[in-house]
Amino acid sequence: MDKKQLFSDRRATYRFKISGAQVEYKIKRGGSARVPLIDMSRNSVRFQVKHDVHPGYIVELYIIIPGKNKIAVRGDIISVTNTKAPHYAVVQFFPFGTDKRYNSLQCWEQLKNVEQEYLYKIE
Repeated sequence: MDKKQLFSDRRATYRFKISGAQVEYKIKRGGSARVPLIDMSRNSVRFQVKHDVHPGYIVELYIIIPGKNKIAVRGDIISVTNTKAPHYAVVQFFPFGTDKRYNSLQCWEQLKNVEQEYLYKIE
């Protein structure tokens, strides 16, 4: 990625793929499944959903990366594709901190480490 392209992209974090990774999700309004991870960033994840979901739904996730510990994280759905099936959802993670409403600081460290390992990895 050249400098011009890097600074023209307004994302705060960049998405990356992890071969063989999966997401196990549980929707607070009902429904759960284990599906392949499409891509992720330090702040969000995109995956195929097998349930009727809408932006604003709260989701509990386990990000499963081969050879690593599961990463437990919570967030809310911020977008769902409007095209015909399969549908894809993007979940933005809740903030990280010590309050019980937040994702743990340990989770934040795990996500930063995953980003450092996979962001520029060429598969």
